[in-house]
Amino acid sequence: MAFRYRHAPFIFIALLLALTFGLLALVHVQPQTVAVLPDSSVLTAQYQSAVRVIINQYRSSESSLPPIDRLTAGQRADWRAATAAWRDQLLGLSVPGPYRDFHLQLVLEFDALTNAISTDALTTPETVGKITELINKTPWLTPVSVSQ
Repeated sequence: MAFRYRHAPFIFIALLLALTFGLLALVHVQPQTVAVLPDSSVLTAQYQSAVRVIINQYRSSESSLPPIDRLTAGQRADWRAATAAWRDQLLGLSVPGPYRDFHLQLVLEFDALTNAISTDALTTPETVGKITELINKTPWLTPVSVSQ
Protein backbone atom coordinates (compact mmCIF):
# COMPACT_ATOMS: atom_id res chain seq x y z
CA MET A 1 0.00 0.00 0.00
CA ALA A 2 2.86 2.42 0.74
CA PHE A 3 4.04 1.96 -2.83
CA ARG A 4 0.86 3.47 -4.32
CA TYR A 5 1.08 6.74 -2.33
CA ARG A 6 4.72 7.35 -3.10
CA HIS A 7 3.82 9.53 -6.15
CA ALA A 8 1.04 11.47 -4.41
CA PRO A 9 3.16 14.58 -3.60
CA PHE A 10 4.26 14.84 -7.26
CA ILE A 11 0.69 14.48 -8.49
CA PHE A 12 -0.45 17.10 -5.98
CA ILE A 13 2.26 19.57 -7.12
CA ALA A 14 1.41 18.94 -10.79
CA LEU A 15 -2.29 19.58 -10.15
CA LEU A 16 -1.46 22.73 -8.17
CA LEU A 17 0.72 24.05 -11.01
CA ALA A 18 -1.95 23.26 -13.60
CA LEU A 19 -4.55 25.07 -11.51
CA THR A 20 -2.25 28.09 -11.06
CA PHE A 21 -1.49 28.35 -14.78
CA GLY A 22 -5.16 27.89 -15.60
CA LEU A 23 -6.14 30.74 -13.27
CA LEU A 24 -3.41 32.96 -14.69
CA ALA A 25 -4.67 32.29 -18.21
CA LEU A 26 -8.20 33.20 -17.15
CA VAL A 27 -7.21 36.37 -15.33
CA HIS A 28 -4.58 37.30 -17.94
CA VAL A 29 -2.39 39.29 -15.57
CA GLN A 30 -0.76 42.26 -17.26
CA PRO A 31 2.70 43.26 -16.12
CA GLN A 32 2.67 46.49 -14.14
CA THR A 33 4.31 49.44 -15.84
CA VAL A 34 6.16 51.78 -13.55
CA ALA A 35 6.30 55.43 -14.49
CA VAL A 36 9.77 56.84 -14.12
CA LEU A 37 9.55 60.26 -12.57
CA PRO A 38 12.21 62.80 -13.43
CA ASP A 39 14.72 63.89 -10.85
CA SER A 40 13.51 66.74 -8.64
CA SER A 41 15.99 69.22 -10.13
CA VAL A 42 15.01 68.18 -13.66
CA LEU A 43 11.31 68.57 -12.85
CA THR A 44 11.98 71.99 -11.33
CA ALA A 45 13.95 73.13 -14.38
CA GLN A 46 11.25 71.85 -16.75
CA TYR A 47 8.54 73.55 -14.71
CA GLN A 48 10.34 76.89 -14.51
CA SER A 49 11.08 76.82 -18.23
CA ALA A 50 7.46 76.06 -19.15
CA VAL A 51 6.11 78.78 -16.85
CA ARG A 52 8.62 81.30 -18.27
CA VAL A 53 7.33 80.59 -21.79
CA ILE A 54 3.71 81.10 -20.68
CA ILE A 55 4.59 84.31 -18.80
CA ASN A 56 6.54 85.60 -21.80
CA GLN A 57 3.50 85.02 -24.00
CA TYR A 58 1.31 86.80 -21.44
CA ARG A 59 3.68 89.79 -21.19
CA SER A 60 4.05 90.01 -24.95
CA SER A 61 0.27 90.05 -25.41
CA GLU A 62 -0.21 92.49 -22.57
CA SER A 63 2.32 94.94 -24.00
CA SER A 64 0.90 94.76 -27.55
CA LEU A 65 -2.70 95.55 -26.58
CA PRO A 66 -4.32 98.73 -25.28
CA PRO A 67 -5.18 98.77 -21.56
CA ILE A 68 -7.40 95.82 -20.80
CA ASP A 69 -10.39 97.97 -19.83
CA ARG A 70 -10.34 99.65 -23.28
CA LEU A 71 -10.30 96.57 -25.49
CA THR A 72 -12.58 96.25 -28.50
CA ALA A 73 -14.93 93.27 -28.67
CA GLY A 74 -12.56 91.40 -31.01
CA GLN A 75 -9.52 92.13 -28.86
CA ARG A 76 -11.50 91.07 -25.80
CA ALA A 77 -12.37 87.72 -27.42
CA ASP A 78 -8.71 87.16 -28.40
CA TRP A 79 -7.53 88.09 -24.93
CA ARG A 80 -10.09 85.77 -23.31
CA ALA A 81 -9.03 82.87 -25.56
CA ALA A 82 -5.36 83.54 -24.81
CA THR A 83 -5.85 83.68 -21.03
CA ALA A 84 -7.88 80.48 -21.13
CA ALA A 85 -5.12 78.81 -23.19
CA TRP A 86 -2.43 79.93 -20.73
CA ARG A 87 -4.51 78.67 -17.81
CA ASP A 88 -4.94 75.31 -19.56
CA GLN A 89 -1.22 75.11 -20.31
CA LEU A 90 -0.50 75.75 -16.63
CA LEU A 91 -2.95 73.03 -15.65
CA GLY A 92 -1.09 70.58 -17.89
CA LEU A 93 2.25 71.02 -16.11
CA SER A 94 3.80 68.68 -13.55
CA VAL A 95 4.39 70.88 -10.53
CA PRO A 96 7.27 70.30 -8.09
CA GLY A 97 6.24 70.35 -4.44
CA PRO A 98 7.78 73.72 -3.49
CA TYR A 99 5.94 75.47 -6.34
CA ARG A 100 2.42 74.19 -5.66
CA ASP A 101 1.18 77.29 -3.82
CA PHE A 102 2.61 79.63 -6.46
CA HIS A 103 1.16 77.46 -9.23
CA LEU A 104 -2.28 77.39 -7.65
CA GLN A 105 -2.29 81.18 -7.25
CA LEU A 106 -1.17 81.67 -10.86
CA VAL A 107 -3.81 79.29 -12.24
CA LEU A 108 -6.53 80.91 -10.13
CA GLU A 109 -5.51 84.41 -11.26
CA PHE A 110 -5.53 83.40 -14.94
CA ASP A 111 -8.92 81.78 -14.38
CA ALA A 112 -10.19 84.96 -12.68
CA LEU A 113 -8.85 87.03 -15.58
CA THR A 114 -10.56 84.77 -18.13
CA ASN A 115 -13.84 85.05 -16.23
CA ALA A 116 -13.49 88.82 -15.75
CA ILE A 117 -12.87 89.35 -19.47
CA SER A 118 -15.81 87.07 -20.34
CA THR A 119 -18.20 89.04 -18.16
CA ASP A 120 -16.76 92.52 -18.80
CA ALA A 121 -16.15 92.75 -15.06
CA LEU A 122 -14.69 95.85 -13.51
CA THR A 123 -12.20 93.64 -11.66
CA THR A 124 -10.20 92.92 -14.84
CA PRO A 125 -7.46 95.55 -14.23
CA GLU A 126 -7.24 94.44 -10.59
CA THR A 127 -6.74 90.84 -11.68
CA VAL A 128 -4.03 91.87 -14.15
CA GLY A 129 -2.35 93.68 -11.27
CA LYS A 130 -2.46 90.55 -9.13
CA ILE A 131 -0.84 88.49 -11.90
CA THR A 132 1.87 91.13 -12.36
CA GLU A 133 2.45 91.27 -8.61
CA LEU A 134 2.70 87.47 -8.42
CA ILE A 135 5.19 87.42 -11.29
CA ASN A 136 7.26 90.27 -9.83
CA LYS A 137 7.61 88.64 -6.42
CA THR A 138 8.83 85.37 -7.99
CA PRO A 139 12.63 85.67 -8.31
CA TRP A 140 13.05 83.19 -11.15
CA LEU A 141 10.42 85.00 -13.25
CA THR A 142 11.42 88.64 -12.86
CA PRO A 143 14.28 88.75 -15.40
CA VAL A 144 12.16 87.20 -18.15
CA SER A 145 13.04 88.31 -21.65
CA VAL A 146 10.20 88.79 -24.13
CA SER A 147 12.22 87.32 -27.02
CA GLN A 148 11.07 83.70 -26.53
